[in-house]
Amino acid sequence: MAQIHLRIDDGKVSQLQQKAAELGMTTNAFICHILNESLKKSHRKEPVDHHLKIARAKVVVIAEALGRTQGASPEATDKLKKTLLKIFDQEVQ
Repeated sequence: MAQIHLRIDDGKVSQLQQKAAELGMTTNAFICHILNESLKKSHRKEPVDHHLKIARAKVVVIAEALGRTQGASPEATDKLKKTLLKIFDQEVQ
């Protein structure tokens, strides 16, 4: 097994040791657990991107529905779609 050496402030070391003890783990096992969870979270980004794409597509559907229910012209509906997509893209970034 590979070894990694870390420099951690004394205060953080005592926090890690205390938390590990509370969970009935060694400090090393607890740090490995934290790293594993962190790596899992970085792989969760793809599903979030997928949901954002779905939400973005719904923006178009909502704009078209609003245009129809309000009797707007196709040009006005298109302008509404573009405006809502612009707002959505700004909020997501």
